[in-house]
Amino acid sequence: MRVLIVDDNQGMRLLIRRFFSDAPAEFVECAGGAQAVEECSTTRPDLILMDIMMPDVDGLEATRCITRMFPGVRIVILTDYDDPGLRSEAQRAGASDYFLKEDLSALRALLLRDIS
Repeated sequence: MRVLIVDDNQGMRLLIRRFFSDAPAEFVECAGGAQAVEECSTTRPDLILMDIMMPDVDGLEATRCITRMFPGVRIVILTDYDDPGLRSEAQRAGASDYFLKEDLSALRALLLRDIS
C-alpha cells in the first residue's frame, strides 16, 4: 500500500510517519496541495492523508482535483479542526473520512484494517 502524507508542517509529517512506522506501507510526503496533485500522477497512492489548511492549495481544493483525476484514490482528511461545516465540505470534495490530528489511534485502526 502506498500512502501519501500531505501537510505543510514537516514535524507533523514526521510524527505521522513515526506513528505508522510498523505498518507495511510505503510513505511519500508532500508539503502542500499543489505538490500532492502532481505527486499523485507519479506515485499513484492508495491512500492520501490530507491536511486542510495549507498555504498554497488547501486540502479541500486538492481533494477535489485529485478525486476528479484519480477517482479510485481514498482521501482521508487529517486536521486540527473539528468543524461540522468543514466535515461536510470535505465529504462533498470527495474525502472518504475525516480524522483529528489529536487522535491518531483512530486513524491507525483504519489504516491497519485497510492494509490487512
